[in-house]
Amino acid sequence: MKHLRNASFYIFIIFFLSLCSLSKAQSPTFNITVNNSLVTDACIGATVQFTNTSANQNHVFFWIIDGSKIKSNTNSTIYLFKTAGTYPIQLVDSTVNLTTSTPLNIHNLPIASFNISNSEICQGSSVNFTSTSTASTSIISYNWNFGDDAQITSTGATSYIYNKTGLKSTSLFVKDANGCTSLSSAIKTIKVNGSDAISFTANGNTFYSCNNTINIVNTSTATNATFTWDFGDGTTSTSNSPGDHTYSKTGVYDVSLSANISGNESCIPKIINKVYVGTPTLDISLPNSLCTNTSYNLSATSSITGIISSSSDYKWTLPSGSTVNGDSTAISFAQSGTYTIQVKNVNGCQSSSTKSITVKSAPQISLDITPNTGICTTTPVTFSLNTNDNISKYKFDFGDNKIDSIHGLSQTHTYTTGGSYNSIISVSNNQGCTVSQSTTINVSKDCIDNGAGSVYNNVFGFTSECDSKNIVTFTNKNPSKPFKSILIDGKTYAFTGNTLTVTLTKKAKDATYSVQIIFADGTLDILREIQIMDETAAFTFVNNDNSSKYCAQNNFTFNVDTSINQINISNYSWTVTDTKTNTVIYQNTGNNLTYFSTLIPDASTYKVSLTIADKRTTPCISTISKTFTTTGIVGNFRAIGDSIFCTPTGKVAIKNNSIYNKNILTSIIWNWGDGTTNKLTNLNDQDTLQHTYNYTGNASVINYIVSLQITDTSGCISTDTRNDIYKFYNGQVNFNTPDTILCSSNTIDIQNNSNISDLQTNGFTWIVGNTTQTKSDFTNFTENVNNIIFPTSYDVTLNAVYGSNITCSSQLVKNNYIRFQQPIAKFNIINESAIYTCPPYTLQLQNESSGYQDLTWTFNDTTTNTSTLDTLLYSVSTPNDYKIYLHLNGYDGCSDSTIFTFSAIGPRGTLESSTYRNCMPLNTTLTLNSSNSIVNYLWNMNDGNSFNQASPNTINYTYKNGGNYNPTVTILGRPEDGSCTNTISLDSSIYVDKKIGLAYQPDYTFCLGDTSKAQGLKLEVTYEAPTILTWSSNPINTDSSFIFNRDSIIYIKPLISTFYNINAKSLNTCPDESGTITVITRESPIISFPSKTITVSAGEYFYLNPNIVDIYNNSKYLWTPNFRLSNPYLANPQVISDIDTTYTLTLQNEYGCSTTNSIHIKVLCASSKLFMANAFTPNGDGKNDRFYVSGYGISNVKHFVIFDRWGKKVFERNNIASNDFYQGWDGTVNGKPAEPGTYMYFVDLTCTEGTNYNLKGSVVLIR
Repeated sequence: MKHLRNASFYIFIIFFLSLCSLSKAQSPTFNITVNNSLVTDACIGATVQFTNTSANQNHVFFWIIDGSKIKSNTNSTIYLFKTAGTYPIQLVDSTVNLTTSTPLNIHNLPIASFNISNSEICQGSSVNFTSTSTASTSIISYNWNFGDDAQITSTGATSYIYNKTGLKSTSLFVKDANGCTSLSSAIKTIKVNGSDAISFTANGNTFYSCNNTINIVNTSTATNATFTWDFGDGTTSTSNSPGDHTYSKTGVYDVSLSANISGNESCIPKIINKVYVGTPTLDISLPNSLCTNTSYNLSATSSITGIISSSSDYKWTLPSGSTVNGDSTAISFAQSGTYTIQVKNVNGCQSSSTKSITVKSAPQISLDITPNTGICTTTPVTFSLNTNDNISKYKFDFGDNKIDSIHGLSQTHTYTTGGSYNSIISVSNNQGCTVSQSTTINVSKDCIDNGAGSVYNNVFGFTSECDSKNIVTFTNKNPSKPFKSILIDGKTYAFTGNTLTVTLTKKAKDATYSVQIIFADGTLDILREIQIMDETAAFTFVNNDNSSKYCAQNNFTFNVDTSINQINISNYSWTVTDTKTNTVIYQNTGNNLTYFSTLIPDASTYKVSLTIADKRTTPCISTISKTFTTTGIVGNFRAIGDSIFCTPTGKVAIKNNSIYNKNILTSIIWNWGDGTTNKLTNLNDQDTLQHTYNYTGNASVINYIVSLQITDTSGCISTDTRNDIYKFYNGQVNFNTPDTILCSSNTIDIQNNSNISDLQTNGFTWIVGNTTQTKSDFTNFTENVNNIIFPTSYDVTLNAVYGSNITCSSQLVKNNYIRFQQPIAKFNIINESAIYTCPPYTLQLQNESSGYQDLTWTFNDTTTNTSTLDTLLYSVSTPNDYKIYLHLNGYDGCSDSTIFTFSAIGPRGTLESSTYRNCMPLNTTLTLNSSNSIVNYLWNMNDGNSFNQASPNTINYTYKNGGNYNPTVTILGRPEDGSCTNTISLDSSIYVDKKIGLAYQPDYTFCLGDTSKAQGLKLEVTYEAPTILTWSSNPINTDSSFIFNRDSIIYIKPLISTFYNINAKSLNTCPDESGTITVITRESPIISFPSKTITVSAGEYFYLNPNIVDIYNNSKYLWTPNFRLSNPYLANPQVISDIDTTYTLTLQNEYGCSTTNSIHIKVLCASSKLFMANAFTPNGDGKNDRFYVSGYGISNVKHFVIFDRWGKKVFERNNIASNDFYQGWDGTVNGKPAEPGTYMYFVDLTCTEGTNYNLKGSVVLIR
């Protein structure tokens, strides 16, 4: 056993040294880009570029893409993918046999399609567009081309108005959430009928006005036409050219012009243009204070709806001085301080808004996490927060629903469940700024020690032998705390010294042992689980291109077997060797190399070896080898003629150099790498082919991947792929500068935005004016210009020379691209002669300024206007001194201004009043003070009265009614001064105060004991001017319910006659007022009854007998209801009893005091009071024409029936009232008169007290 262990050790040393030598080599690295942007996903048809970024560029590399081996003599290659899927992209460093693999996801393109509402319209009409596009994921943008110089990004449904005639080819592109853009949809053609001879302008070609008036001019050339205008505000016109149109409010309006052209009545063409009316007010939506290093979105709103149609209609000036377009532009500040941000609108009359932002310092923090790896469910994790800021609050969110904000800046936390946790630590300082730092904590749920120095176990370590893995040596990691014994799966082993070797019971692979240490001091360690590493090399492999065959030039993938616990492995080493040539085609080693893919290039026998090393300090080694044999044809080809081109298009030729027997061929397929293929089924075709490339993209260089695929009769498919066989340059020269117009700066700075590859030395040549510069890189053209002459312009030319093994060139020229221009403020008054006439008049200001971006007119230091129109109107209303100031904001920070002052002729003066406020009537003297000679005074008192006088300059006047008055005087100057007039007002109004005007009813009567006025007697006063009311009573305390409030309405309940005094305090210059209301109290009458209920027999006469106490005469009585009463207005009327009735007596004395009381009459039924006639004569004379039930005390007649003498029923009624003539028998049977004679009747009735009573008898019908 000892010799075997030594042999294993030496084998390991040799293998370990070989691993060390391999570890010195670095695995290759590369990146994947599309349009110069790093990607992990791409779309079908995209030109994907793979760039080798490995450190050792002198090594020999090749690519494996889509299973094809691509050799390259450059550090990059491109590939066009035609099918969606996930492709492993491999870069192989064949010098050291190392491979790096990265997956690339290729997505399907969305398919664009749409419907239109009309295919033929009249000019000025709209067409609705509805997308029917499909995609494998959601569609995020729609790019419509309406074929009319308009292209918009919108939603899946939109509409467009066609202002121009002709055939319009419309199309749609869509983009999905994967970033893939569709090919163009099918073209749909729309025919727009009409005439392009109609057009109009609004304020020239600006189509905006800074005030509410805009000048609209018909510029149509159509003849024999009548025009109709719609100004978009509900007004129309049929004039040929409307001229000035004034809108009632600011806004964005669609102005349309329709032309009815003779001979073309079937289609009335119409054009629609937007006009912008008014100057918007912009508001920056940003907090007044921000925090450093935090991103905020710049956003603004406009007071005019529609003037901002998209985010690009804003122009921002940032604190750095740079300008950007667009809403929701992100901005952040690295330093605290005060910053200024400005926004301007692009459309319409330009306005701006500036906001000052205070930026406060956010806290600076760092976080230490111990330990930060090797954490399991029993590991305490310490989070230590470091900061020098004054912290006002903090929060530790450990990611497992546990949060702490009170236990300090250093906290220890133990996770109880395995998983990945996002811990977030948030800190706020005393300035109110908050920052957060997040860290992912990976926690293992199994705290199992595998002997590789686990951080889970700080008590003991252990190792096992490679050839006898159940022989385990345990070591005390802390000798200062000695062990007494060790308990393993319930068995105790004495521990002497710091190590102990134990032969454990053999268990299945990955099984665990329970271990617990008993310390010498008698204490116990926790129970721990250990696992013995026991790994044996094993792997599987598969042909990715043909899973059932082993074919040459196919891509194979080799995978570590699932029986290996990868946690226990520190290193994998793979070798693939061609046994016929003894050539290693793949060799690589790494700690996570659990699989790899490689191209098996030839038909041969290959040996694949895998060696694994586990994670022991002295690792155990296991090796396995497998062989397999590949068959099939090996493809080979080469280029003929030119292979490098200076244009993105060109024709190439290629030759097939493969050696094969045509009898075993099935097909040959050429893939040109641009989405096209040639499939040869006639195998006698020539081996030389030609192909034309037509690239239309933006890549600066295109390396096409060409592949030859050969299929034989056995089913093997071999592929030879080359990416370095053809190169097409597509150089694009471009440049720009944010400031093409300069003024304060003398430095020209132009950015080189060219898209050029393989730039040659001094490949860029700049020509700016008379200056030439050559550069070998993409740095800016920079030149200081001295002795600038304004204005001056420069042409800019940029030439590029580029290419490898070829010389290509491109050029871009922009004429007058750079201009040096100063703003010059100048204006002219077209009708300046008006200044020497009497106002009012309107001056026509002609703006003759140049070289500016925006301007501001200021009139008399107050009124401003930012109109950039060539002509501006300014109204002069009165004689006065005037100042017109024009300020220009030029380009590049320059400005200029000019001022013009003048005096409008005419008399001037000031108006004064001797009294500006008093109570009505107000007497005042108005005086006009003037140094001019005044011929006449016209006084307007602003109350409907006017007075004209030649002199004096004063007037005495009385304002009789309250109110505010603004009197004026119009003065007339002398004829030699032009006979000008001027209307002059007071600086402040005259206030005539109204009197209080207190009004009320002076006398009231209050009835004592009147329960109808539960709230009390209402007293009310009114007044005309604001006042404060105060109530009092005399004598006082006669009304406990009276509250001395300040309301205009009060309710009182006096016990005796009382005077109520009202004091009204004036709130203006008028005097206070007062008054008195007299309230006389009167006694109310009293009514009572000996008994509240009287019981009588039906049909009896009786009296109600109320007891009445009334101290006044002439009282009035009223009984309700008046049923069966002799007189309802008597104090004690006679009553005849009939039905149960409650009688109420209301008694009102001569002072209006009243009272009520009631008595209930209960009526008992008596047979003597039931009346049935013994005969009736139904002859229509109005006497005894019907036979019915009558009497007193009857509540209901339930049943009333009559029979003839033969017992035949002739009449019947149910549930009827008594004493109802119309419910009786009229002497007919079935509508015919009954025979005279004797008839029998039966009556079943209910009395008022509820008892039932029956009547029966006979009645004689007499005719």
